[in-house]
Amino acid sequence: IEANVMDVLTTTTPFATLDAIHGQRAMDFYDVLVNSENIDDSWFTLIENDGDLKARLTEQGITEPSKKSSIKWDDAVLFFTSILMMTKDGTPLQIGDSKTRERFGRFPYQNGSTMEYILSFICPSNHKDKTNEEDEIYSELNELLNALSQRCSESWVGHQRFTKGSGGLNIAGFLTHEEVRTMRLHLASRVWTVSKDEPLDGGLADAMRHLIALLKAAERRNVGLVLRYHA
Repeated sequence: IEANVMDVLTTTTPFATLDAIHGQRAMDFYDVLVNSENIDDSWFTLIENDGDLKARLTEQGITEPSKKSSIKWDDAVLFFTSILMMTKDGTPLQIGDSKTRERFGRFPYQNGSTMEYILSFICPSNHKDKTNEEDEIYSELNELLNALSQRCSESWVGHQRFTKGSGGLNIAGFLTHEEVRTMRLHLASRVWTVSKDEPLDGGLADAMRHLIALLKAAERRNVGLVLRYHA
């Protein structure tokens, strides 16, 4: 991996990080590893249909990028390297300000996971004039929160391709840019509220503030997001 990509794996300080990605490429790559009956054939098609990805892998020393079995990188590193959004000068695209990224990455509760805290203490709103449509929106919001939190987890996909990367890379989940926008809109609605069992006064509101700020930053850049954990 070229230095500027390896740097983002090893020097970022938060326990959890949201990185800007090519959302559709991530979904295509994910389908190859998770849903394909023949990974080598599906990988060949993916690479041959994505010239930018083929060029990126070639530039990083992979001599036969269209041949999955010839690539020695583990799948977590290959996935992350392939989908990471880069700037024109070849550095990883940063979303949000450093203070927001740090606070998202080090939530002050148990294991420090902002997303786990949100999923544990968000619940559907029960205001008196709630509609069936609002129930459907909350259901979709919950699905998207889970997709960001565990779409790449062993419990979701049945293997550890995404969670046992070199350098301690553990990819939890991701959203396409369309899903980023949908989640942001749903979080701005009144379909959810805070569980009465929330242990931290104002904790969910604080966690949501950081997440929404990063969603907005990603939406402005028209990028997807990947959630990874690292030491």
